[in-house]
Amino acid sequence: MEMLGTTTPHGAAALRRVRLRGREREVAAEPKGLEAWTGRVIEKGVESLLLDFSSRDVLDAARSIPERDLSLREDSRRRLAAYVADTTVDIDLEQQTIVHRCPIWSRAVSEKRFCPHVARVFLIIDPERARNLLSLIHLSLGNWKFESKLAVEFPT
Repeated sequence: MEMLGTTTPHGAAALRRVRLRGREREVAAEPKGLEAWTGRVIEKGVESLLLDFSSRDVLDAARSIPERDLSLREDSRRRLAAYVADTTVDIDLEQQTIVHRCPIWSRAVSEKRFCPHVARVFLIIDPERARNLLSLIHLSLGNWKFESKLAVEFPT
């Protein structure tokens, strides 16, 4: 609207509020003290646990997925489910299964390794919950099923 020269006073005020909120988030997101160099201590714990299931390259790729491409669908005692980029990640804690759809995951399933999408889910949830879930998966890894669903399945 601003570029077209058709901005109304109401629209201009809304744009100022959006820009102000963006600046507030940038200031709030800046780490202070020791965390400026080391990052959040709890996140380091999550990342070290994620390295049990992935490589440093996978973690870097996971961190590079922008937050606008993430949407947590469910975070309950029974399930953890999210939209990550153009795919989904479904973690059923009762059935001990992780179902996901991507080519990297389909190759990593046999080794029970994470792809960037699955790793990113653990980076967006509460760090303490992520540590607990990753520890639980690691302790009972033999019981967990990693499933790849590259094709969409419709009920018959």
